Amino acid sequence: MLFDVKRPDLGEGICYSVWDCPSCTFKFAQGPLQPSLLSRLYNGGFHGSSQQAAPVGDNGEFTPESMKFPIIRNVIDRTRSLQRLRSSGDLLDVGAGRGYFVKAASQVFSAEGIELNPDAAEFGRSMGVHVVSGDFLTHDFREKQYDIITMWDVIASLPEPKTAVARIQGLLKQDGLLVMTLPDGGSAAARLLKRYWPLMIPPVNLGFYTRKSVQHLLASGGFRVQEIRHDAKQVSIDFLLRKLMKTAGFANRAQTQLPFSPSFSIPLNLGDIMTVVAVRDSAR
Repeated sequence: MLFDVKRPDLGEGICYSVWDCPSCTFKFAQGPLQPSLLSRLYNGGFHGSSQQAAPVGDNGEFTPESMKFPIIRNVIDRTRSLQRLRSSGDLLDVGAGRGYFVKAASQVFSAEGIELNPDAAEFGRSMGVHVVSGDFLTHDFREKQYDIITMWDVIASLPEPKTAVARIQGLLKQDGLLVMTLPDGGSAAARLLKRYWPLMIPPVNLGFYTRKSVQHLLASGGFRVQEIRHDAKQVSIDFLLRKLMKTAGFANRAQTQLPFSPSFSIPLNLGDIMTVVAVRDSAR
């Protein structure tokens, strides 16, 4: 075992043990994963944070005010990045949240999403995009296959990543793309800060990958890694300060009113979030 991570903000005595695999360099957290705990964690407050939410127009369209919020600026940047890889096609966003990325991607792709939280999925539908509520591991996609599957900050939260990769492989067309973001457990920030690393937040993140371990995971599931990079993204100052207070053990103070507009953000890149682009191996 490497160290323990205590989560008093989730309940008294809640603690996760972090382990590593010396051969593949993968780090993983073990601890409570009860449905009631996860449901409380991913409630409306999670999807309604200043990093995850933005106002939209009455018709569900992005407005000039929407464009000030970090989540909208990030989903537009991600759509442009994807467009450089593929100019069109069917896209599935796994863990779609409120559907902002599906909304942005729909300008280029035939995009849809799936999201566990029913309220978040309903918000997406209110914007006029196709977001269903359910678990992508068991959802019936009616034999449909996609050109692109995206998983923004999702794979690290799954307790059985190999099962998830196998499911994705089956949902992709031959030579289809899997594009995902995940915490870089081999980054300088992760190695130096250890349990105090801001992304060391089980059960939101359970798996912490390195280049070696993510390539091993994807190769075993029939994928060839095309690119691994570290992209900057817009981060809400309000969200950042609250995360830092929780990391420092001041969870109660993190609930107080802060003197920053939710739309006030900065570009941030600590080199600790990987963007991975992988191609489904046509031979499998």
